Amino acid sequence: MMTAVWVAVLAAVAFWILVASAAAFLMVRTARLVSVTIAAVSAARERAESLAEQASAVTRQASEQVAKAGSITASMDEVAATMAELNGRLNALAPAAKTVADGVGVPLARAAALVYGVSRAVGLRRGDRAAVAGRERLAAGRRSTRHAGKGLPARTLAAAVAVAAPRQSPRDLARRRREATPAPRRGSGAQQ
Repeated sequence: MMTAVWVAVLAAVAFWILVASAAAFLMVRTARLVSVTIAAVSAARERAESLAEQASAVTRQASEQVAKAGSITASMDEVAATMAELNGRLNALAPAAKTVADGVGVPLARAAALVYGVSRAVGLRRGDRAAVAGRERLAAGRRSTRHAGKGLPARTLAAAVAVAAPRQSPRDLARRRREATPAPRRGSGAQQ
């Protein structure tokens, strides 16, 4: 039979086994918790390092962009200064250019008009009919575009050519007028 001491020893051993089992269980759980924590911390550290590298790359790119913007701003300041200097020089030259244009431009335009008039008169006097007719056709074309299709009739053009060439006989003038007059169209609105 068991004495009270033996019951107490057995109770102490059972309690000891229970406490040891609980401690072992807690240690296993704690070890698992520590390993999971270590894995989470290492993953977080890797992510943090990756984010830090990305942030440093973004910072480097931003600093490069700021440097480029600074160089662009500096070059724009140089361009603005150069444009201001050029504007000053042009403003300084403007009165001289106006004087030269007034002094040389007007007489030059008048001389050009005189040369054109003389060459046209000489062409008319020499009988350069092709040049005169070409000029008249060109003038009629300009008028027809200016007046939206309302050009000179053929008789008016023939009369203008006849006036421009006064050395023609009346017989030649009548023949040219007949040649210049278009034949009436069949089926036009006036005959119907």
